[in-house]
Amino acid sequence: MVPDGSTIPAFRGSHAIRDAIAAGSSWIGASVHRVSAETDRGEVLVRRPLACEGDSESELASALRPIEHRVTVEAIRLWCFMHDRVRVV
Repeated sequence: MVPDGSTIPAFRGSHAIRDAIAAGSSWIGASVHRVSAETDRGEVLVRRPLACEGDSESELASALRPIEHRVTVEAIRLWCFMHDRVRVV
């Protein structure tokens, strides 16, 4: 779900922004997830959306970069907190 209440498909992999533009999506975003055997399929720890407002792929990539950095920090903090709570000694 994104801020306008719509549900969008997940665009995965190294061409996610290009794929979202090609699909006519109004939203892209950044996610941090646990690593799994399948590419971009693990449990999502943090996800943040970004509206696509007719920007080019490079403009969206530039706008998304600071969001990616923030969600990475949030996910690391969350993981550390979760990890600390379930630590086996």
